[in-house]
Amino acid sequence: MMNDRPIDDPNLQLALDEIRATMLRHGFAGAVIVVAPQEAAYTYVMHAPWSAIRPDPGSPLGWRVRASVQEDGAEGRHERLEGAAHTICQQLKVMLRRSGLEIEHNPFGGKPIPSLALGQAPKPRR
Repeated sequence: MMNDRPIDDPNLQLALDEIRATMLRHGFAGAVIVVAPQEAAYTYVMHAPWSAIRPDPGSPLGWRVRASVQEDGAEGRHERLEGAAHTICQQLKVMLRRSGLEIEHNPFGGKPIPSLALGQAPKPRR
């Protein structure tokens, strides 16, 4: 998913394209906002090789969830579905936090995502 409007600053568009290409090349999913003095732009890379989220330009969100026992085996299918759920949960957690709702979710590895609040020191990582 990309901006639904043209980006005026050519350097901003170039940076966004490079970031997106890097995420795809390294197999990362996520959202990125790039901010310039006069403009901001964003991109979401929802699909990654370890996830069941697949690009689908024909769907309203531009992606769909697809996992198959025939293609990946039962364990691979489960891992891809967990990867999709993890990606969606991280995006949802950010949106809920912005709305004032704090939820507890431990991503892969069991370590909570670090957070910063104004006037507070960051919590030490475990």
